[in-house]
Amino acid sequence: MYIWNYLQFKYYNNIFYLLNKNLIGKLIKRGRKLYAWKLYFILKYLLKKKIKKDVNIILLIGLIHSLRKVHFIKKRFGSVKKEIPVVLKFERQIKFALNSWLKYVKSKPNNNINLKRLVLYICASYKWRGPIIKENYILYKKAIENRILLNFIKK
Repeated sequence: MYIWNYLQFKYYNNIFYLLNKNLIGKLIKRGRKLYAWKLYFILKYLLKKKIKKDVNIILLIGLIHSLRKVHFIKKRFGSVKKEIPVVLKFERQIKFALNSWLKYVKSKPNNNINLKRLVLYICASYKWRGPIIKENYILYKKAIENRILLNFIKK
């Protein structure tokens, strides 16, 4: 399994540092860092209650499963706008994965984060299920179809 390759090498510390930094940064509201840390520890507690395994491993594997490999840039070719796939760097992949997690759990009126739904989405991506995995698969198929457009950018 390729996930254990991450755990055996030095990438684990780097990935987990980026995960913590970006997740805390997304949870901060109006400069309240202690509030963000409190939400983070509540999230870890709820994950521990849901799945009886190490929380850090669950967060890491859920993040790795929900990484997005490509992003689409809209480019004009004559009078037609095309979406061109661009490969993402690893740091941006982590940011896009966290954005996709938080996109599904924020409530509309005041952007509060529902931690129980976030736990469900993390557990679903941990088990290769859920809307995030489906969305990534659709984007992957779209990138395969549009890969011929990459030749136009290089010229």
